[in-house]
Amino acid sequence: MQDQTGGVVANLDGSHLESIALTLEHSLAVRTRHQFFGWTQGSLQSLIAHELLICVLRRDRPAPMLVDSFSTLAASTAETIEHFRHNVSLLAHGIVAWEENDYRPVARAAGISDPFASSPLGHELQRLGATHTVMHGTHDASGQWRSLFIFAVQPAAAGPQLKCCIELAVPCMHAAWMRTLFKRRTADAAAAHKAAPLLTERQQEILEWVYRGKSNADIASILKLSPFTIKNHVQRILRRLNTTNRAHAVGKALAFRALDF
Repeated sequence: MQDQTGGVVANLDGSHLESIALTLEHSLAVRTRHQFFGWTQGSLQSLIAHELLICVLRRDRPAPMLVDSFSTLAASTAETIEHFRHNVSLLAHGIVAWEENDYRPVARAAGISDPFASSPLGHELQRLGATHTVMHGTHDASGQWRSLFIFAVQPAAAGPQLKCCIELAVPCMHAAWMRTLFKRRTADAAAAHKAAPLLTERQQEILEWVYRGKSNADIASILKLSPFTIKNHVQRILRRLNTTNRAHAVGKALAFRALDF
């Protein structure tokens, strides 16, 4: 395998290459945030030993960046991680450095001129001995960055082999993280739909009979309710769906999947 990291991949022995392949294969099973945490802080640690992982995603709305972090650090670091999450200038600095490095992993040691090192999170990581960072990401066909992954590591872990492993792992990390975000949005949408259904169960029942061509009197007889009660329900259904007649209400309910057929 040809690479641009000084022949690091070619110099890895068979057991190490097998370990890399198995670890990346395990990422295919990641579907939730909990699983992503378990994978990055578990088996991935054997390849990329890190104290903290920060994941950044470019998006158009509601905010230009989505930032998440994964670590087994003590809870006392939560405030410093939150500070970094909202410090867009630090994120932008890392993205520019990665792009200027021809989209290759960027390794940095904490220094006076390093804005990351001088941040509250940088100070906390230095206290824990994680004084080095390695950044790598993904981009689209136009060269626009899509995601950035920042690893805070111990000095002993930094080196060409670590950068090589990160370069191999990041595409799988990006795909796995995207799956967790998709699942989260789907679950949120389902929860919102369940919490605020478009029609009540009784309204759905009545509209189903309307769909089957029954009159108010017919529905009243079937449900053993008064015609006046059925008429009130139908009027509420029309208002709820913002429609003017029964046929329109049925069509809109079917379009919004408020009726299951």
